[in-house]
Amino acid sequence: MSFTQKLTQGHYFELELLKHIKYSNYETAQKKGNFKDWDIETTDEGGKTTTYEVKSEGKAYHTGNICIEYEYNGLSSGIDATKADYWGHFIIKAPYEKNNYKLILISVSKLKEYIEQKKYKYNCNGGDCNRSKLYIFPISVFKDYIIADNISKTFPN
Repeated sequence: MSFTQKLTQGHYFELELLKHIKYSNYETAQKKGNFKDWDIETTDEGGKTTTYEVKSEGKAYHTGNICIEYEYNGLSSGIDATKADYWGHFIIKAPYEKNNYKLILISVSKLKEYIEQKKYKYNCNGGDCNRSKLYIFPISVFKDYIIADNISKTFPN
């Protein structure tokens, strides 16, 4: 998948997240230009704001594991760079099978706690030319945080 396709897919799932949360208004990071603190900011009726980092990946459907990036080209990224309140992670059956996904929604603080507790299987290099450092988690670790499930596949522990 090309960079442009990945970007389009990412923007699609940022908006897809909105179908699963309550809000009265929202803003996307792409409207702010080169902004990396979060992907979506919502405001509720009482004026409280909540921010979300949104990821989507297809390999997780086949491997039963999700990747959480923490470094890219030697710089903090992903979980180590986000300022979001929540991490939304879409496990998609295949690119552009947009209605076939599981959605994990977990607070960033809880995800960081899981990292500190070493609930991941291992960490490794991956992504573009292995320039990313990743934590590899079994999807089953997040079973209590799945808020949408449009695919019937179950994942091993």
